[in-house]
Amino acid sequence: MVSAFQSVLTAEQIKTKAQELGVDLVGIADGSVLENNPPPEFPKKPSDITEHDGGKVIVLAKRYTSGTTRITRWDERHKYYNDELTLTMLEEASLHLVYWLEDEGYPGIIIPPTHVDPW
Repeated sequence: MVSAFQSVLTAEQIKTKAQELGVDLVGIADGSVLENNPPPEFPKKPSDITEHDGGKVIVLAKRYTSGTTRITRWDERHKYYNDELTLTMLEEASLHLVYWLEDEGYPGIIIPPTHVDPW
């Protein structure tokens, strides 16, 4: 992107937009810090995912419904259904946030949890 087409955005504006989209928790990390200090137990770096756009990493979180924590069986389909609804909402919010960032002149990419799973 050409910087002439970029709006000036603050971390607070990005966090506010994410919360407007229904996200419960937003964090913005410095990509260079993550690049130079990957977690020892799972040494993934932003450059392992993309050579571009790793300057900032936006992390979003959505709380699960507390009712699902009362279901102790790991294979209970109702538990998975409720959790999947939460993940779907988080994915939709991520997509809308990336569209908004791109409208402001900042390209983005969504990295779903399945792409960073240690298995």
